[in-house]
Amino acid sequence: MEPKFHVLRPAHTTLAIREHKKRKFHVKSRSGCLCCKRKRVKCDETRPVCKRCARSNRSCFYEFDRRLERDWVQDQGLNSPLAQPVYRPTIPAACVSPRGATPVDSLLHHYYQNYEAISGGICLPVWSLPGEHGYLLAAVLAVSACHLRHHAAHPREHEIAECHQQRVALEGFQAALLQRVDQERSDAMLTTAMFLNLMAFAFVDDARVSASWVFGSDRARLGWLSLQLGLKPLLMATARFRDASALQPMFEASGTGWQTLSSADLGFTSIPSRWTGLLRPCTADRLGPGILREPLRALAESRLTAAEPCNIFIYLQFVGKLGPEFVELLHHQDDRALWAFGYWLGLLGRFRLWWLRRRVERDFGAIAMHLRRRLKQKGDKGDEGAGDWNVGEAKMWENLIDDLEGLERDWGDAMR
Repeated sequence: MEPKFHVLRPAHTTLAIREHKKRKFHVKSRSGCLCCKRKRVKCDETRPVCKRCARSNRSCFYEFDRRLERDWVQDQGLNSPLAQPVYRPTIPAACVSPRGATPVDSLLHHYYQNYEAISGGICLPVWSLPGEHGYLLAAVLAVSACHLRHHAAHPREHEIAECHQQRVALEGFQAALLQRVDQERSDAMLTTAMFLNLMAFAFVDDARVSASWVFGSDRARLGWLSLQLGLKPLLMATARFRDASALQPMFEASGTGWQTLSSADLGFTSIPSRWTGLLRPCTADRLGPGILREPLRALAESRLTAAEPCNIFIYLQFVGKLGPEFVELLHHQDDRALWAFGYWLGLLGRFRLWWLRRRVERDFGAIAMHLRRRLKQKGDKGDEGAGDWNVGEAKMWENLIDDLEGLERDWGDAMR
């Protein structure tokens, strides 16, 4: 029997050897969100909510990882006010999260990881203070929960945490106001007050324009604004500690914003001529001297200032020029007070700050809508002469409302 075998010649073969590809080396990330880890899928680690969780409408949580915390602090640079030793402060019993709320460690980690986004780029020296002042620690936890609530698809756990920590912060802050103020307590109280004001401004339970306080009658509907007004007396009471304050870099970065926020004079900033009609006396006028003059001068300065995070206090100086009388005018839906307040909201719309967006969008829209209705009601005489504004007043208000509504063009992507 002849042997059966075949000779393979390379010149006639059609076989090809598959090229060997080396597997690319990569480090497995352990910092993805818990939902993606549970599902064993890749997480893009976008914070506070990763894209996969946002697309699936799920709550997004990250583990408290101290290695990430150290890396984040190192990234800020050695000379940055943020590059301070970060530690987990002793948590007072009052600050422990209640059942159903976001855990304290998650709130602390979220704050460390998203500090600049939460604070709008304004550096606050909270790293060493919270451990010494429980009310400031509670305010840090509350504002972290507020930021999570603002961005989460299912915010219930964050809402519970925010309400709890905010209550603890308020109680401790009120007790601190009765104590003797020193340098460290001054910084802690100012930082706490700013966080409380931020959360009050950010809280909008119903984003519909029709739900705005502009159309309401409840006396408590402007409580959030009264809280903002409380910062001015605190700034004045702690002014003697400002030169040695840990907040001094922030004071310097904001230029004259802090001085004008707590002082009575804005210098020589002039009011645009088309606004001066707002200062003319009218029948049954509730406006006393200066109630509108100083706020309008603050607006005149702010509108010429670049909308950068370091300038936010120049814009907030408007609040420092308001008093209880102005708030009372808003309660009575005074046209001139509403226009000034709406113009301020329109200026704030230039900033890309998360805590501004909902209130600015809703209340600015409500004021513009209300004033348009008033113009039609009081300026349009029609055939029966029903309007009670003369031609000059009607024209003035038409121009003022056009100026107000034109501010939306400066918002760009800030409100999206």
